This record gives sequence, structure tokens and C-alpha cells, in this order.
Amino acid sequence: MKRDEAVACLKDINNCCRQMSPDAITLINSPANDPLSIGYQVHIQTILDNETKTQIQTITKEHHLAVKEEPHKFVIYQPKPQPTI
Repeated sequence: MKRDEAVACLKDINNCCRQMSPDAITLINSPANDPLSIGYQVHIQTILDNETKTQIQTITKEHHLAVKEEPHKFVIYQPKPQPTI
């Protein structure tokens, strides 16, 4: 995703999930050979309750983004298009 798309998504998450207080939010530019994503990724380091996770997933879908959940971390990214067969 582009940097301005990442910022817009984070603003929407902030407006919707005021109760969330992340330990860190990092914007990372994906390497060109990353099999998962295109452009920037947003890494949110925190522990989330199920309601907040659902809200974040709803917001990312509205932005046509995907979420990968890791222990104590959410990674938001623009998935690479899948090749057609």
C-alpha cells in the first residue's frame, strides 16, 4: 500500500478504536521480493480484545487491505494479486 493509504487506514482505526493503546506502531516498506504484500505494511504491537480485532478487520476490508495476526502484533498490508491459472 502507499504511505498515504497506510496513514488513512491508521486514522480510521484510531477514530474507531479509541480504547486501543498500542505499544508501538511501525510503518515498514516491504522488500520487492516479499511474497505477502505490496508497498508499506503497518505493524501494530499490542494485545487486543476480540471486539477491537473485529473492528480493525472491518476497517482494513473497507480499505481493501489484509491483516496477518501474530502474537501481540497485527500486520496490515496490501496483498499481492494472486496469479490466475
